[in-house]
Amino acid sequence: MAACAAWLPQPPPPSPPSGASRGGTWGCPVSKFDWSYSEDETCYLLEGDVVVTDNKTGATMRVKAGDVAFFPQGMKCVWDVSVPIQKHFSFGTGLSALE
Repeated sequence: MAACAAWLPQPPPPSPPSGASRGGTWGCPVSKFDWSYSEDETCYLLEGDVVVTDNKTGATMRVKAGDVAFFPQGMKCVWDVSVPIQKHFSFGTGLSALE
């Protein structure tokens, strides 16, 4: 699987995905910053709007309130938050385990 983010504009699942190791809620004000993922992350944006740019491919993805997004282990990217975000997140629940 290529190291790029994917999103699913739908409500979050009613219970945490099988194999979830840990998670929580996180927020961020308007900002722009580099980020890298040491493990898979699946998140659901409760509030806000962000454009995530994959450093490797240059692909961009807009994630907004109500979207579910997956970021694979090893991904390096830039987060450009235009509206403050709040998200639920879970680590270790991604598709990389299927490879």
